[in-house]
Amino acid sequence: MITKERRRVVRLPKHLPAWLNLDIYPKTIEVPTRNITEGGMLIEIPPRHEKIFTNILNETTMRLEVDLYSGTDKFNSLSKICWTSKENQKGIYNVGVKFIKMNHTQKRIISRYIAQETIKTFPPVVRNKIPHYILYSPEITTNRFAKIVGEIMLFFASLYVRRQKAFVKKAKPISKENIRKLYEFEAKRYLWKHARTTHRKDDAWRLWMAQNILTKIKEINKLHNRAAKHLDIFAGTGLSYLSQAKVFYLNGVYVDTLLVDYSLEMLKVAKTDIITKAILQPP
Repeated sequence: MITKERRRVVRLPKHLPAWLNLDIYPKTIEVPTRNITEGGMLIEIPPRHEKIFTNILNETTMRLEVDLYSGTDKFNSLSKICWTSKENQKGIYNVGVKFIKMNHTQKRIISRYIAQETIKTFPPVVRNKIPHYILYSPEITTNRFAKIVGEIMLFFASLYVRRQKAFVKKAKPISKENIRKLYEFEAKRYLWKHARTTHRKDDAWRLWMAQNILTKIKEINKLHNRAAKHLDIFAGTGLSYLSQAKVFYLNGVYVDTLLVDYSLEMLKVAKTDIITKAILQPP
C-alpha cells in the first residue's frame, strides 16, 4: 500500500461514521469517511449538506469525531479543511481534512487502530507471526528533557564513531582464514542472534517475502509445466529457505531450490539442523 501510493504513511480505506462541528453551522453534521491516516482523512459530504459546503473556504477549522471501535473508543481532534471537490454524478463533496491538534491519548488511539486494521490485510501466515505487543507499545513524547538526553547521546555516539574511524584506518586487512573462522563461529549462533536483534520479527519478514514471490512462482510453474528453479544466494543457514518452503508447501507449490553461500559451515548447519528439522516436522 505504501509503495503503490508513494506515501510515507498508510492510507487506510475505511468507511466509518464521523461527526463535524463547524463554527459557521450550529448543528452537528454526521458524515461517512472514505479513508484515514495518522495525519488526516477524507470524508464524504452527502447532497443534503451541499449548501453548507458550497462556499466553504480551505483552512476552515472544525471539531472532528470518528467512531473507530463501534462506541468503545472515539477519536476526536481539532482539524482543518485542506481541499474540497464535488463528484458531479453523485452530487457528493469530497473533503480532505488534516488533524492539527490532538492530545497524546488520541494519537495512540489513531495509531493503534491503523496498525491493527493494516495487519488484518496481511496473509495469515505472516499475520500470525507478528508479536501482539507492537500494537500496544507506549509512544515516546518529545519534550525538553527527552531532547536534552537525545543530544547528549548523539554527542557520545559521534565520539565513538570518530574513534572507530581512526581504528579502521590503522587496522590491517582481515585474512581469508580469519573470515572463514568468523563465519564458522557465527553459524551455530545465527538463528539465536537473528531472533533477538529483530525482536523475533525476522520470521514474519521472511514469510512476507515468500508470500510476495508466491504469485510469480505459480506463473512460472503454469507457463513451463514444471517446478520453478530458485537460486538462494548468500543463503546462510537456510532460514529464508525454510520460511519460503513453509509458504510453498501450504499453497501446494513445488520449487527446485539451490542454496549457495560463502561459508561451508553455514551450509552444513542449514543441511543438518534447519532443513532436516523442516522435513521431520512439516508445517
